[in-house]
Amino acid sequence: MAGGHGAQLVAKWERLTRLEEAIKDVSRVIGDDAQNIHTAWDVATKSQWSFMYEMVFLTCTGDKAREGSDKCYNFACEMAKRYASPKGRRRDVFILTCASVFKYLDHFYVKRWSLPTVATMMRTAMDEAIADRHRLRTAFKSWACDEELMGPTHADGGAAKKRMCLEWSNVLKQCHSY
Repeated sequence: MAGGHGAQLVAKWERLTRLEEAIKDVSRVIGDDAQNIHTAWDVATKSQWSFMYEMVFLTCTGDKAREGSDKCYNFACEMAKRYASPKGRRRDVFILTCASVFKYLDHFYVKRWSLPTVATMMRTAMDEAIADRHRLRTAFKSWACDEELMGPTHADGGAAKKRMCLEWSNVLKQCHSY
């Protein structure tokens, strides 16, 4: 019984991964020229839209609908953090596209749980991710100035500077990839 439950969760996770790829493809096709979500409807094929809706529906329904829906909602939040971008047309279209794809989740689960809608949650997650990155960059600059890493190299030929900058670079990459 427990093995079947684990297999269901793995299958739902694989669906969400494929969903993320489909959303990225549609967003890439939409590009900067999109005025609103209606452009996205024209650009993406019907099979792409139906695939994305089906992935959300299958993830949110079934034996463990609550777990699947919760996973789907959290997935949308994590995806917003990964693809966080400054405010602008491309960001708005991406959020509207995702909100449209996750409309089933909004309609049947988010209201019941008294959660913010997917679009609101994605905007908030993107804003938080951008603020976190800004704080990290500011901390790095402050630290680099304090350690005089921006100045001339020292007797070791700059190896210590290079090592510390690589460590900070890895930290920033990890924060950027969440």
